[in-house]
Amino acid sequence: MDFEKLNESVERLIQNLEFIQSLEEEGIPMSDDHKDMVLRNIDTITNVANDDYKAGLLFDIR
Repeated sequence: MDFEKLNESVERLIQNLEFIQSLEEEGIPMSDDHKDMVLRNIDTITNVANDDYKAGLLFDIR
């Protein structure tokens, strides 16, 4: 497993989730584009992670 790539991908996911959270705090709901962005981040993460990690991430997002 490429931990450096995994860490970078997780950091991007966290940044995107924080951005979405800040929009929601301003009254702007999560759009389909935002959901797609998060799912793309998860796809990148899961390409370098094992299936248990992927399952946990998908469960948390949904």
